[in-house]
Amino acid sequence: MEICSVFTSPPLYAVKHGRNLIGHVHEITFAGSAENRVILLGGRGWSVSHIDRDKKVASVEPTKEKGRSRWLGVGPYLSFTFCQAIKHILSEVGTSRSWSKRAVDKMDDLREEYKWNEVNRTTFLRRKNSLRWWTFAGKITNLHIAAIINTKLGKAAYADNLSIWTDVSALIEAQRTLSRIGPDGLNNEDIIPAFLKTILHYKFHECLTLNAIQLIAQKRFHIIDHVKDVLRMPINIVDDIGPDNSNQKKL
Repeated sequence: MEICSVFTSPPLYAVKHGRNLIGHVHEITFAGSAENRVILLGGRGWSVSHIDRDKKVASVEPTKEKGRSRWLGVGPYLSFTFCQAIKHILSEVGTSRSWSKRAVDKMDDLREEYKWNEVNRTTFLRRKNSLRWWTFAGKITNLHIAAIINTKLGKAAYADNLSIWTDVSALIEAQRTLSRIGPDGLNNEDIIPAFLKTILHYKFHECLTLNAIQLIAQKRFHIIDHVKDVLRMPINIVDDIGPDNSNQKKL
């Protein structure tokens, strides 16, 4: 078997204020008409005054306006422990002396947005025709649960670091099915094979046996333990119909 590694760099634009290099952003930041756009870089906003698309250089001026920069990709796989820490800090009310005013303001906004969050519960959040299961369990654990939903119910389910989503009826049916099985009713045969198709992005997985892949996945991510932790938590069902109009019940 021949092995070939290819390393590519993302298409970046250099961002300059005068002759000073501020940093780099992905080219998608400047998709379409970008002049007078405000981007976020180096912890502050910059107003784009000119773009040299041949040299991939953007000239900017400092501004007090809020900006944003865009990047392609799905983001990093966050761990169960890290995502649970996110869940805890969103449920708290205090702030830290080390936080900047901008950080305090942002945290206030996030806590308002996730005001339905409870530390010892997961949440089904219904918005119009969508339903999302907020587990704060990390992408690996959520992908496993999504794979179990697919295996047990034949329904496509999707996941990110903090949540799982599919169509409304499938997610409700999945939760009922998993509740009937119970966390102690799941084992390696239920959990890891359901996820095999999603861990084939491991480098050189072709060199490993199926048992070796299963062992790596379990040892590295404590998959079974974290899936069971999620299933043991009671569930809130929240109907979000607008600001200050959320209806909530517990299962």
